[in-house]
Amino acid sequence: MNRTNKIVFIQVKLLEGWNDKQIRQYLGIPERTYFYWKRIIMTQGHSVLINKKKPGPKPSFEANDRTVEKILNLRRKYGWGPTKIEGHFRVHPMDGIIPLPHNRIHKILVENKLNRPVREPRKTWGKKRWERLHSMSLCQCDWKDINCDDERPMLTFYDDHSRFVLASRRFEEATMNNTIKLAGYAFKRHGVPEQMLTDNGSQFVNNRSDELTEFELFCKNKGIETIRSTKNRPTTLGKIENFHGCYDSEIWVTNGNHKKFVHYWNNKRPNGAIGYLYPVEVFYRDRKTAINSG
Repeated sequence: MNRTNKIVFIQVKLLEGWNDKQIRQYLGIPERTYFYWKRIIMTQGHSVLINKKKPGPKPSFEANDRTVEKILNLRRKYGWGPTKIEGHFRVHPMDGIIPLPHNRIHKILVENKLNRPVREPRKTWGKKRWERLHSMSLCQCDWKDINCDDERPMLTFYDDHSRFVLASRRFEEATMNNTIKLAGYAFKRHGVPEQMLTDNGSQFVNNRSDELTEFELFCKNKGIETIRSTKNRPTTLGKIENFHGCYDSEIWVTNGNHKKFVHYWNNKRPNGAIGYLYPVEVFYRDRKTAINSG
């Protein structure tokens, strides 16, 4: 019995009162196939199912030499993984480059011994995303101690929506004056955010009294609402912490040059959290207001 006869048989026997188990056993078809056919017959009619074309051959994911060379070059030059390379090819197509799926890219990296297998499965922290709808709605700010020969601490101002680094600089000391200095530079160049999110460090807030610090007064005079993160909750500043982690693991891309790394992050590195676009693209695309430097 061919496919068409089976479909007609199902419709006839359903009208005669046969149950699902009897029809499946008689035809010898998988349960999933039977209930799919039954749903189409009951909702659209058996003719729709009969006339439906079978799916064509699966697309070929055989990579040409240029695609393989590009994958290996991105891996060696930037250390990108299969998912980031897949997203980069999809969002930024190039002539002669075949947009391969990440599992095929992973296979190419394994064949060329450029993969880094993990010892145990990575932990997941849920799928819910927290981010603002527009650029400059919220700016995250944080200091970071650098684990390298040059141990000067780093201060970064980071846009919550676009993952764009507004400003980042290494200082001799992590002080409030340096925080205000870099904040003024960032606001003058990119505009004033609506809100500022910081941790409870002494460079931002006063933990001994309710008096506003110089930094908080500086933000207030600019019309910026300051928000403190909850103590012992580092995930509140998760986006900028992610930037810090990437900085530690990828600073070799720019040979340790801080200024070049910030440019690379904003303009050359596809970010998976924003659909593998560059942060600079999303920052200017999704601005709600014109630049206001306060």
